[in-house]
Amino acid sequence: MSNLIRTQILFPADTLTDLRLIAVEREWGLSETVRNLVQDKIKKVKPKKKNAAAAMLELAQWAKKHKVTGPRDLSTNDEYLYGKLALDYPLRGK
Repeated sequence: MSNLIRTQILFPADTLTDLRLIAVEREWGLSETVRNLVQDKIKKVKPKKKNAAAAMLELAQWAKKHKVTGPRDLSTNDEYLYGKLALDYPLRGK
């Protein structure tokens, strides 16, 4: 376990009783019980990290759903990025 920081948490009496019962059942200390239960909850609630391919696929699906379009020659025409056509797209450089 990495660096532990002491903190104080207030629980309703019935919740504290439940935590103590869980601690006894699992043969954990009360602090360990709270840490483990909180970590389990965080894993369920925290958004999962996506790799770049999954993020791009999700973005493409969103664009298709919302009928977002762009220039048909974007992948072959550098003018959109470097030339006079770059001025037509205000999001450039942001």
